[in-house]
Amino acid sequence: MSAIRRITIKLTRIILRHAPADRREWAAAMGAEADSIENDLAALLWLLGSAVAITRMSGHPSRKRLKGISDDMEGAMKSNRQRALGMFSGVGIAVLTALCAFSLLQLLFHLIPSLNPASAPWLAWLVVLALPQIGFFAAATALWQKRRSMALGILLSAVFLGAHVAIHLATHGDGQ
Repeated sequence: MSAIRRITIKLTRIILRHAPADRREWAAAMGAEADSIENDLAALLWLLGSAVAITRMSGHPSRKRLKGISDDMEGAMKSNRQRALGMFSGVGIAVLTALCAFSLLQLLFHLIPSLNPASAPWLAWLVVLALPQIGFFAAATALWQKRRSMALGILLSAVFLGAHVAIHLATHGDGQ
């Protein structure tokens, strides 16, 4: 018997022991189903999914204890999830802004052929670096009081863009 199968059997016993009384029959059926699955890893994954389903569907007061999550922790997790979403939104907004700036530069070079990166390198630096950075810091300042996590995401993107430019200048030297 493989180690994964032994873990599956032990997990089945634990689930049966801790399942609410009204869900023990269901837990036993899910354990029997796991026993009939030939692939050991698939049986373990089936059983883990079953444990999650039993816990979610139980409505039993011990549900939170089984999950190991208190009300305070649930609130903190929700708050952290909202902060992370805000930060990722800020990063997304900053990335889209930088892409728009780069697209604007390419459009300028296409519409005005006399402008090109060789003849107007300052234009590239202005459109791709200076304007987005100014916009990033303005947006972060405006959002700081109400949406701090989004502002932090925008600032994080501004720092990464600045670091990217610094690395580019260090490796290419002439700024071209």
